[in-house]
Amino acid sequence: MPPEPSEPLEPPAPPDPPEPLARRRVADLATPTLLTLYAGESIATAWELMELAGVEHLPVVDGQGHCVGVLDLHTLGCEGGPVLRAADRPVTDLVTPSVTVRQESTVRQAARAMLDAGRDHVVVTGPDARIVGLLTARDLLGALAGAPSRTSPHTVVLPALQRPARAAGAARAADD
Repeated sequence: MPPEPSEPLEPPAPPDPPEPLARRRVADLATPTLLTLYAGESIATAWELMELAGVEHLPVVDGQGHCVGVLDLHTLGCEGGPVLRAADRPVTDLVTPSVTVRQESTVRQAARAMLDAGRDHVVVTGPDARIVGLLTARDLLGALAGAPSRTSPHTVVLPALQRPARAAGAARAADD
């Protein structure tokens, strides 16, 4: 017995087009900040953390977890090798004031803040003004190119550094 004809199947509906990049939320693209420096830590510690973690930006936080600025690899290199000459100076001697955007800001707003400040990054803050992430020009280019997002939390395993207990504890508390 031949099978009975069935109703033709409708093709599946196409997926919704992705939201234009400029209107996406910063929180969708920003890299969650898992590694920060305490304001009293040394330039040598910052250099070592950047090298071990493979990052180019380290937010510097106060004891309450508020960002006081960002130290970037470019600044360390452009200062003529401060790591060798001033390794025990505090990172606040080289930190640049942070440019911040709220996590609900649009990517367009974050890009405008970067351009206006002449920076390649913005600090992303939550409702309590504490740092919740970092959005870099690399993150924006990756999203534009369709590269996989780096927003999923990841763990960087670092060997124990000779960080003062107070500074290391404050840095960890800021990430909680």
